[in-house]
Amino acid sequence: MRLILHTAGWLCALAVLLSVNTAQAQDLHTKSKVYGADNKCNIIMDQTKSAYTSTDMQARMVVVNGNNMGIYYLQHNYADNKHYAMWESLDGEIQGYAMRDKDGFDYNVDRRYLGHLSWHPTQIWNRIFDQNPDFESFSCVMTGRTRLAGYRVTLIRLVPQDGLRYTYLIARDDDTEMPIELAILSPEGEVLTKITAIDFNTTQKPFPHDDNIFESYAGRQKSIETVKPWKELNLPADFKLIGYGSLKDDNDNETSVYQEFSDGITSFRVYKSPRISVLMPTVSNGTLNIFRKVSGDSEYAVVGEVSIKLSESVLSNLSP
Repeated sequence: MRLILHTAGWLCALAVLLSVNTAQAQDLHTKSKVYGADNKCNIIMDQTKSAYTSTDMQARMVVVNGNNMGIYYLQHNYADNKHYAMWESLDGEIQGYAMRDKDGFDYNVDRRYLGHLSWHPTQIWNRIFDQNPDFESFSCVMTGRTRLAGYRVTLIRLVPQDGLRYTYLIARDDDTEMPIELAILSPEGEVLTKITAIDFNTTQKPFPHDDNIFESYAGRQKSIETVKPWKELNLPADFKLIGYGSLKDDNDNETSVYQEFSDGITSFRVYKSPRISVLMPTVSNGTLNIFRKVSGDSEYAVVGEVSIKLSESVLSNLSP
């Protein structure tokens, strides 16, 4: 498989590769506090995460990502100190994905398919509210109160201090302290993805997928203790190496190598492959982007849920 990304359709193909190591990213970040100038905002954000993490709930969710919109059924359960989440499409075929803590899988009931977890835009919701990420390098700011979808909500803005990562705008229900909406903004302020709860309830309902399935798709990670990030990369301080690997063609020849990095909320891979003649520098779809740059006889590509601005910074040390 060569890293020749001629169309936006390659975004989905490479996205399947991105989510395999998401669990490793979550293991790196276990702090619970949100830091910033607004202490009241920090407290409210902690309350929101705590309420969501410990609550059994079901909701219909509207997801707008780039040019796509979908309606999903979300079920969240907390049992035996484990966090369960299922996002199932309400459009067309019965399909979606399920997660138990850091492990997950994709499924399609109509096609009788069960497979490894791929990338989904809603996974950012899971990581922010259910995986206890580290927001130490974000400023937490309360921006007001309003009504949204019939709920009285408090608006919280999480702003990255580096100016490169996405900003997260959260609306949380004042009565239940549960999150109602998450908007993901580019560094320039453009809304890239919006996830909104149309309705939700907190009745107890058994999780529909058996624990044995999660055991079958538990993440198996390589040791990264002796692996160092490539010295030519300009990595943001909050992103840590979580994986590495290579891609091969049908004849088992290596076509590119990659390293993967995460801040606990989003992740990206940097691919390095031989230089090719056709170059499409940037492809975008919602929060997922591909940015490419040539240096000498090599071509680099940043692929993941990070801004173009951050991708450009990562490859800024490369010379033509």
